[in-house]
Amino acid sequence: MCGDSVEDSRGKPGLLRCDMTRSGSALTRVLYGLLFLQVTLLVLGVQGQSCHVDEAWLGEQAYWEARDGLPRQVLMSGMFHLEDRALVRHKLFISMGSLVTRFTGFDLYHLRTISLAAGLFLLWLIFWYMRGLEEGNRLAFLFSVTVLLSCPLAFRYMKIYRPEYVLAAFGFLGFFLLCGYIQRNRLSDVVLSGVFAGAAALAHMNGIIFILAGFGVLIRYRRWNACALFGALSVGIAALYFYDVVGNFDLFRLQFFNDFTVEGTRYGFTDSLLRLVGEHMRYFRTPEIIGISSLFAISLPAAVRGKVGRTGPLPLYLLLLFVFLGITAKSVTTKYAIPLLPFFTVVIGLTFSGLIRGGIRVVRWYRNLLFLFLFVYVGYGVYCAVSETFMKRTNTVRENARIARSMERGARILAPTQFVFDEIEHYDIRDLFAARYLIMHGRRSTSPPSASMRGITKSATWLSIRSIAHPHASIPGGCFLRCGDTRW
Repeated sequence: MCGDSVEDSRGKPGLLRCDMTRSGSALTRVLYGLLFLQVTLLVLGVQGQSCHVDEAWLGEQAYWEARDGLPRQVLMSGMFHLEDRALVRHKLFISMGSLVTRFTGFDLYHLRTISLAAGLFLLWLIFWYMRGLEEGNRLAFLFSVTVLLSCPLAFRYMKIYRPEYVLAAFGFLGFFLLCGYIQRNRLSDVVLSGVFAGAAALAHMNGIIFILAGFGVLIRYRRWNACALFGALSVGIAALYFYDVVGNFDLFRLQFFNDFTVEGTRYGFTDSLLRLVGEHMRYFRTPEIIGISSLFAISLPAAVRGKVGRTGPLPLYLLLLFVFLGITAKSVTTKYAIPLLPFFTVVIGLTFSGLIRGGIRVVRWYRNLLFLFLFVYVGYGVYCAVSETFMKRTNTVRENARIARSMERGARILAPTQFVFDEIEHYDIRDLFAARYLIMHGRRSTSPPSASMRGITKSATWLSIRSIAHPHASIPGGCFLRCGDTRW
């Protein structure tokens, strides 16, 4: 009630509760405004986001699955028989892309709506999770989603056709249902939790961390029957990953252990532990993730003091996710951290909400430091979002169409990966990256270059585009590069 005093961390009378309520209400309006701005920028940026090379590789798999029912990568002809069949892929995610392609046609921006929808669904899940917490409230939710969307890495990948947000949404939903089971002991919750944890692994192999973390939590709470049920369902669904590996195990092994994007990865027990020791490098690798990692780190003392998440398995679950990701992930690339970021932001949101509402009391200088860091972090995140949306816009599809107008339809071409959007139906495209890889690592591909790549010489592949005066440069083997443009 207005007039009731609230003591500060030194036991002395502090701000009046009515003043805190008014300031909290004003802050809530500011955060709502920020959230509206960020979501608007997110939607506007889908078409202007530059094409990520992975979008082309994954998009082509979805295209062939939609057209022939057989996911493959003709772009990579000659590399590990990928032109025949791609067995190592994000199977559930590729099937989603295939479904979109069947109904709407092959288009980069249609495929991106999968990640966007999954990201927005994740924000909705965070809201419902916060509602069920004893210390959860609207302010905590707004802090959480604002912090998440202020992370340049998280913001960008919500507009990119990659499986991180589908994985994150399924994983967080599985966690949410697991919390419901622990609180209410309702069988349907643990059943659905196992289903979505398995679906996360089916969307991306890294999703196995949600299965392992769920196991760990159920063991901690001594729910043995639930543990068995959760394991049977989650592992059973994840095992669907191998439905097309049966009878093709040698090809699967060839493609799995020759992943050209993470060459040199070892899979022994000792190697996994060594990767765990260096796991911190994932979170402090580039500026696009250092901000949120640092904010989480400096918020931890306040979170521990306020016993954030004390009514549920959040602290243990997050710790297990961190450990298992470090052990199982193929590399320390920052994008693999995206499924953990919602959990980071929940802790951050609950901490800052507790600081404002008086549930968490810390010394003044530490409190001021936290809010100063938050202000700088969100400001930088909004700047990056505005810059990416309006000042770095690239319409990949339109640019490819412009280049294609001066090229002969139906020809076999050696081109940048992104040219598949939306020219895959108009040209027989071979990836420039694949050609370079075959020249430099041809003997390691364990299969000779296919006829589609024969005749491409090193001198032809490494041509300096700027030095070519002719509008087209012939390449032995029937391929050609479109020149006169620095993108080629």
